[in-house]
This record gives sequence, structure tokens and C-alpha cells, in this order.
Amino acid sequence: MRSILAIIICVCLSAPAMALDWPDNHTRTVILENRCREAMKIIVTHSPTRDVWEKAGWFTMQPGERNFPFHEGKRLQHRDNATLLLYARSVDDSFEVKGDHGTNFAGEHYKSFKVSRIFRGKYVDVRLNCD
Repeated sequence: MRSILAIIICVCLSAPAMALDWPDNHTRTVILENRCREAMKIIVTHSPTRDVWEKAGWFTMQPGERNFPFHEGKRLQHRDNATLLLYARSVDDSFEVKGDHGTNFAGEHYKSFKVSRIFRGKYVDVRLNCD
């Protein structure tokens, strides 16, 4: 009985340490989905590795479209413990989806927003909503 109790205590005490061992630069492939009713142009600010931030865009997506965005010939990658930001505007420039985070892209300044992410195996789903 004591050996079972000792095993349980060891497992419980090591659980927080095991959680800390998760690599903070663990990356997943980004899947972007346009849930807006309009075709949208999107800029993504992502972090593929620790202390590296990249901006990629413009990704033009039709309503309901879901795909892997590419930048410089590679699928976008993003770390689990880093914030992912989006800025989007309709293709006809009639409205935009923005937030409070300043983003410079292609010589212009945009206000990006934090986006919720859904982790699925080696992928991270990112959904643009225009509500």
C-alpha cells in the first residue's frame, strides 16, 4: 500500500514539472478560415519560433473559404504560447475588422486584433469572424 501511495505522490509532484517541459517554441501549421459574408483581405502576425515575429498578407479569401496560408513558399507556422493577430478588410474596402494592436505591413500601419485559436494535432485553426 505504501508503494502505491509513493507512486501516486511522485506522479502528482512531477506533473507540474512535466507541464513546464512543454516546449514554448512548439509550432503548429496555421489554417485560416473566413467566416465573414464578404470576401476579405487578411494580414496575419504570427510567431513561428521564440522571439521571432513575422507578418504575412494580403491573403484574399472568399466567404467560407478555409486554407493554409503560404508566405515565401512555406505554410505559416505559429507557436502555442504566442498571441496571433489578424487585421482584415473587405476586398471592396467597404469595412474592416480591427483591434488595438499596432501592426506595420508593407509601409502602412494597421490595428490588428488577438484571435482565438483552436489546436488540432499539428494544426491551429484561426477563424475570422465579422460579427
